[in-house]
Order: sequence, then C-alpha cells, then structure tokens
Amino acid sequence: MSRYTHGGHTTRRLKYHLVWIPKYRKRVLQGPLARRLYELLRGCSDVNDWPIDELNVQTDHVHMLVQLPPSVSVSQAVKTFKGGTSKRIREEFPELEEFL
Repeated sequence: MSRYTHGGHTTRRLKYHLVWIPKYRKRVLQGPLARRLYELLRGCSDVNDWPIDELNVQTDHVHMLVQLPPSVSVSQAVKTFKGGTSKRIREEFPELEEFL
C-alpha cells in the first residue's frame, strides 16, 4: 500500500494531528468508556474512509493522527468525530452527566 493517495491528476498525503479534551479536562476517559470511545472513533473513520494512523485515548485527552482528503475540511472532520461519538457516549454512559 502506498504512503500517498493518488487522484486523477494529484498525489497527496494530508495528515492532521487532532487533540481534544473533555469539558474542564476531567479525567473520565478510562475503563469501558475509553474502550468504547476508541471503537466509536475507529468506526467513524472506517465509515468516512479517513484512515487513522495513530489513536491514543488518555484519561483527560485524545490524540489522533488522521489522513483526510482535500475535499473535507479539518473542522468538518472534527465535527463528525466529536459530534457522533459524544452523542453515543452520553446515551451509553448516563453517569457522565454528574461530571460534565
């Protein structure tokens, strides 16, 4: 597999290092919640065909190195990742409401 993505007249490799934190940098990303967040982020990247090269869920932040096509803005990708996972996490882990 090539390190680069080839289009009709282009060759590219656009990787972005994304980092985000829970509200007030609370240390809630651990145990089953961290595992589920990891699964959801991987699933979102698979559905959208945005390869994740590195994904690290720490207790108080998330690091992601993701490759995006030029047709997708970074803000749109972050919105997709954070919006979808936040909704599912809040549904599956209602006890988070007391922390956030």
